[in-house]
Amino acid sequence: MDVLRVLEESALRTKPGEIEKISCWETWDVGRNADFQRFSSDGGHQTMDNETFARIALEACRVDSMVTTLTALLDTALDIQRSYNQCMKPFRMKYSMGLASLPDEVLLHIFRFVALSDETTRKHAVRLSHVSRKFRELVLGEHLFWVELHSSAKKDELDAFLSRSGHDTDLHVVIRVDPRPFDPMAFLDNCWHTAPRWKSLKICEHKDLDLRFTANVVLKEMDQRYNLQFQRLHKLHVDGWVEHGGIGNDNELRFKPTWSSPKLRILRCLNFIPLPSTSYSSLSSFATSLLFSGRLNDKLRDLSILLSSTPTITKLELAITFVHDDGLEVLEPFKFENVKIFRFLFPSHTIGTFNNDLVLKIMKTLHLPNLEHFYFSIRPVAAFLPRDEDASSAIIAELARVFVPDPFLHPKLTSLSLTLTCVGKLPTQKVQNSQRASNILPWTFKVPLDQIPYAASLSFTTFAQIIFTWDGASSPGSTSSLRRLRFSACKKLTSAGLRETIRSLKDAGAWNTLERIVVENCNALKYDETLKEISEDKITILGV
Repeated sequence: MDVLRVLEESALRTKPGEIEKISCWETWDVGRNADFQRFSSDGGHQTMDNETFARIALEACRVDSMVTTLTALLDTALDIQRSYNQCMKPFRMKYSMGLASLPDEVLLHIFRFVALSDETTRKHAVRLSHVSRKFRELVLGEHLFWVELHSSAKKDELDAFLSRSGHDTDLHVVIRVDPRPFDPMAFLDNCWHTAPRWKSLKICEHKDLDLRFTANVVLKEMDQRYNLQFQRLHKLHVDGWVEHGGIGNDNELRFKPTWSSPKLRILRCLNFIPLPSTSYSSLSSFATSLLFSGRLNDKLRDLSILLSSTPTITKLELAITFVHDDGLEVLEPFKFENVKIFRFLFPSHTIGTFNNDLVLKIMKTLHLPNLEHFYFSIRPVAAFLPRDEDASSAIIAELARVFVPDPFLHPKLTSLSLTLTCVGKLPTQKVQNSQRASNILPWTFKVPLDQIPYAASLSFTTFAQIIFTWDGASSPGSTSSLRRLRFSACKKLTSAGLRETIRSLKDAGAWNTLERIVVENCNALKYDETLKEISEDKITILGV
């Protein structure tokens, strides 16, 4: 029943593009953690130790159970869907006529919103053009519907998109590196001459590809085979697995472009850090997502080399997933002088003292003397969250140490944002009677204002209760710069919880100098009760 309830709830919150993401093996633990290529039929002579066999057998049983459950859910869902379709059939014609009767300008706005809201623009464009003659004329007359070129498209589809996109419209190119269903080089043979119009380029690969044919290899072939000039390229996104497989020289597998891209501002890399290149000389933002399984110094050193060679990068995003680590590696200090905005993300974190210490260790080794805004996001796996109040408080306190960087290493830090949400359902915690009576959250995240004296803006998205403290030698709030406080999508925040937060601000001496509190989409908050405690000139409540 829990699986069914989670499915029904997630169906209401599914965002455009998420279905395609969960269809990728690398988003599944059972697909990401198994080395299928090593023990495939081609490698039948490979030996397998008892521990590996036990792990694979357990995961195989786990997948069998998943398939059985999903099959039962699918059969029932299809029956219910057929019933709904039969029920809705008499109303569809009238609804369609009502939509078609709207003015062309309004229809185009609706079509743009739908078609440009996710990564499947090309599918929306084709479908809309087949609805009616009027819809077809509208869609064919709008170049923006035909600007996405995908390597999985056939040549006639590519030719149609290019002719309908106009002669000078920006193009967005997606290349999927998987030679089994289609050849990305054949796609490039057809489209490379349009490279001066490319506004964005995304190259993604399947993790089980041969190392001789990866995203980086395709990029290298592109650079050598064609005379590419990316005069408009603004964003480059590469999903690679160059270090998976354990063979070869990483530097040989990592790509170093030579093309001209004078307007390239954003570079995103999944699972690797690129080599420095003059093609990146205009970058302002770099983002990478890494699987850490030891060798932390090597990864951070690669990052340091890239940032040092590209001083124009002022925005850094580092997303980390720990696979395993012995915690014994002594990290070197790394100084990133040009970074002003740092986003530090842990999208699926097995919470606990050991992993929390690793997070803190990485944060302490990064010196960002010009950092102005720090964004810390961590999504602990709910199954590992303790139910005991004391244990949970200790765990959350450890995370608070990461959220508050050393003020001596980051003297220009003026803005901090925290996102603390769960992967899965938050466990019910043992709550004391006093908390149950006052409706105060048992999870408590303490923010020491004395350690962030220059922070003028704080923002929170969390299930935890935010409490401010002042432990400095000076009087409370004497050097606090806090002026703006924002709570966004804090689903557990109640009026009573907000009162406790405000009380802690007063105790810390930061209430009188605070200019504005913004509360947005905190559904458990009661508007009238909140205004009894805080005057309207100091608080803005949105979406309640």
